[in-house]
Amino acid sequence: METYATNVLDMTADVEVDETHVTDTSSDSISPLKHRFSECYNRKEDVRMLCQECMVHQCNNYCLGDDGKCKPRECRFDYGKESEYGKCDTAGKPRIETSLIVMNKRGVEHFQMRRTKSRKAVQHSQLMLQSWRGNVDIQLLLYRSHPNKPDVSEIENVCKYVVAYASKKNHTSKKEKEAMQNIIQR
Repeated sequence: METYATNVLDMTADVEVDETHVTDTSSDSISPLKHRFSECYNRKEDVRMLCQECMVHQCNNYCLGDDGKCKPRECRFDYGKESEYGKCDTAGKPRIETSLIVMNKRGVEHFQMRRTKSRKAVQHSQLMLQSWRGNVDIQLLLYRSHPNKPDVSEIENVCKYVVAYASKKNHTSKKEKEAMQNIIQR
């Protein structure tokens, strides 16, 4: 799976970035977000700078949530726990030498790639990042059943995940979610 993710999808989580970097939004900024891929002369440095600009996780109230208890909160994307309530100072994901498959709190398996350089760089496709020139989210959806004998419940769970992800920011109505599920399941 690592070979496929690396060689076909150009995925990585192992990027050297300045985790304290603040994006410069001024008109004279040299941000790579302001340039086209065709203007890139050094692909490796371009992808590193793009990652630093838009693929470094910074915890906030969205990922930490708020249960009203004023206790340190834990990032729902597994980037750690804040030192005290409201600080949003999580340490990031643990560094790992080899890729692995982990199950999240909801019981969904995720493929995590090698991460030795930064605890806060978000796993991404370098090719997609350079092409889109902005935040890109890529997940490998894992099926455990045999391709010739698929487990319908497994496919249903993946469909639900995709629909929930596609509709999370729009507060999509129940009817719209059902319509998306029907389209995916055809």
